Amino acid sequence: ANDHVILVLRPGTQPLVRKIFGRSSQKNDALPTSLEFPLRASVTVGELQDLYGIQIDTSPRCTLDEAIRNELPDDEIRVGSEAVFESIALRVHRLAADGSIEVVSMAVRPE
Repeated sequence: ANDHVILVLRPGTQPLVRKIFGRSSQKNDALPTSLEFPLRASVTVGELQDLYGIQIDTSPRCTLDEAIRNELPDDEIRVGSEAVFESIALRVHRLAADGSIEVVSMAVRPE
């Protein structure tokens, strides 16, 4: 309580930061349409829900790697592939040498 955080933001990112961290009265700002931020593919859907309040229609124990693989055929898993869910899109950002997804980029979809 009563802590202060100072953020240095790229132009256009303030609406996303307010949506995620702001008070409910600030969460109605228009979101940028092209802003993505990276997440480890080992993050679970449950962690995404707990941390950001983002709901995905899959098991909370499912990792983001598994969530993407459940939506896309194996032959479409490559850097740049995108799985679209209700409120977000997850894009494959980096693959490991063994083909597993290491990093995904999450974009909040406009409502």
